[in-house]
Amino acid sequence: MPLFRMAFVYYLLLCCGAGQTVRTEGTTQLRTLPSAQSRVRKTLPQSATLRLLGKTKRNGFYHVQVSPNVSGWVLSRSVQMVEPAGEATPMAGAVALAGGAGDRAHRLAPKASQVQTNHCSNITNFRSCHNTFAEGCTTSTQANTYDSFLSYLKNLTPSPASAESQVVHKLASLDDFTALDQKSIQLGVGRHRQVDFAEELADIGQGNMYAAVGYLYYAVPGGIETCNCKLTNPDDRDFHIGIGFDRTTAAEIENGTISISDNPTGTDPFKQASVIVEMTPHYRAKYHPNWNLPLLQQLGGKQVKVVGQLLMDNEHNDSSQNCAFDDHDLDHCWRASVWELHPVTAFYVCSSQSPCAGDSTEGWTALDDWNEQ
Repeated sequence: MPLFRMAFVYYLLLCCGAGQTVRTEGTTQLRTLPSAQSRVRKTLPQSATLRLLGKTKRNGFYHVQVSPNVSGWVLSRSVQMVEPAGEATPMAGAVALAGGAGDRAHRLAPKASQVQTNHCSNITNFRSCHNTFAEGCTTSTQANTYDSFLSYLKNLTPSPASAESQVVHKLASLDDFTALDQKSIQLGVGRHRQVDFAEELADIGQGNMYAAVGYLYYAVPGGIETCNCKLTNPDDRDFHIGIGFDRTTAAEIENGTISISDNPTGTDPFKQASVIVEMTPHYRAKYHPNWNLPLLQQLGGKQVKVVGQLLMDNEHNDSSQNCAFDDHDLDHCWRASVWELHPVTAFYVCSSQSPCAGDSTEGWTALDDWNEQ
């Protein structure tokens, strides 16, 4: 899209009510991340009008759009709301209850009381793992040492076409994920096993198919997990992928100005502002053999659309890991939400010069076909 058209679209969004706006009350610093220690992207003059990208404060900052190509974070106390607080922002209705006992989420929930934990034996790769144990297994000699229902959900393999036909919502901002966290925090799930919360989590949406539209911030080998039978070879583990929602940050990742650490659970401010999606080894082998980490890593900063199962990975659901908690430990938390798309069933990359619309197929190229461009 030509620059003048992008500016005109932005003007319409700003002036015609498509998103709530705020106005700076004095000279205000636009920062890269929601932290007073993060880099200043630019200094905004008094009475500058900005569009909110989300109404939820993070560490006392709002995520805002300054112009078609510039976004960042400003202190909430440095701006004043222009539109009524009740006005909906784009995607504000994206996070709702899954809505009905007949959906996929509620069909899966009863499995929570049926699955079992397993002890690993004679498991040499992901194929022997998943052909033997639907719920994964542990190398521990103690019984019941992991959440078998959580591992069971992670190991499901719905076909890509089936998954895409069942998408119930699109997630397009940190606010969308934070809303899910607030619901699960209110339930008091913590890091407890999900068997006692399965129906309530299904009410929130766990088990249903969702789409997420954002930017690829990083992709690294996943951890050593019970869902993958505690296997250590990278080919037998998940691809652990961080998706962020700030276009300016994404551009700086793409041009190499910003680099993100390879440690999947390392404290990194850009990890703290991104959500996790996981490509599992058996799903890759069954449906997407062309998916690989080097390709994903080459696409850092690109706009992407991800389809997958909504899942609460509550193994990480405490304030020391999940930055969505109000009392989160900023020195140690490493993820913006405990909610994931896991497994990823489809992955698209925007091949257009301008942002692709999440509700359209135009401009999106399947990751499977990316090398053929």
